[in-house]
Amino acid sequence: MTDRNVESVRAKLLARSQLGISKYGCTTETLGRLEGLIHAQEEAMDLCIYLEQEIALEVALVAAECVEYEVTPEGRKALEGK
Repeated sequence: MTDRNVESVRAKLLARSQLGISKYGCTTETLGRLEGLIHAQEEAMDLCIYLEQEIALEVALVAAECVEYEVTPEGRKALEGK
């Protein structure tokens, strides 16, 4: 048995690795520790931006009642900007 989601991520990781090697001519193994930490931090900040965008969209959809599901008290606070 295999997990389709895991297999999809594995394929994407391999493709991303091959692209990075082609583009930069090195692997993550050749990065120094500080370079790796800085790069990881930059990637995490990019993720925060994408999450913020999706949260704002979800809040707008819930507020416009375009999405139907129960909102938790914590989610309600987020919708109200508290």
